[in-house]
Amino acid sequence: MKLDVSNSDLTTLDGIDLTNITKLFCDLNRLGTLPASLPNGLITLRCAVCSLYELPATLPDSMSHLFCSHNLLTFLPTLPINLVLLDCSANNLTYLPTLPPLLEFLDVSSNNLTELPALPNSLRDLHCSGNRLVVLPKLPPFLKKLNCNSNILVELPDLPTSLELIYCNDNIAKFPATLGEILLVQHNEKRKLLGMKQVDVVTDDEIVREILLFAKYDLDSENYKRAENNLNN
Repeated sequence: MKLDVSNSDLTTLDGIDLTNITKLFCDLNRLGTLPASLPNGLITLRCAVCSLYELPATLPDSMSHLFCSHNLLTFLPTLPINLVLLDCSANNLTYLPTLPPLLEFLDVSSNNLTELPALPNSLRDLHCSGNRLVVLPKLPPFLKKLNCNSNILVELPDLPTSLELIYCNDNIAKFPATLGEILLVQHNEKRKLLGMKQVDVVTDDEIVREILLFAKYDLDSENYKRAENNLNN
């Protein structure tokens, strides 16, 4: 059952029967807080722009989608284990709790974060622009979109070959303009470690092939050269 009380000039949800509610939309109110106990079957909670300074200490494990952007939050409680989408952008967060293992979409843009916790392998979209991040953690193997604009990044971690879109402008380090150029720079750094000459790879397919070869042969120079020769012959 869905309950939508968005933009209703509410200051509290007390007195509203939330029993059996699976989707609660209460955006654009002046709540400050939410009820301490939310329905056990709640799946989606939208509470953006509500002047919230905290969330309930315990969120239902049934919850899969949480939208709590544009509030006054300085911390988040333990996150539900089944959460797949979290949008907590535009708050005052200084750290994040452990991220759930099924999370696919994470937006923590416009906060005061100096680091991110370990990212789950399930993550597909990561938006962390407008923070104070110096480095990023290891990126998930199937990540498709990364926005890390406007931080103080000094380097990027290895990028997964699944990545389709990246924004990394306005950082301390000046990163190449395109995804292909970033992958090429990282690839040539690995070749340099092996004492191999730098290459000027011009297509994304060639970059991906080279990176996969490095991954398969664990930067073993002789094995890599043999595999590269076999592909070229």
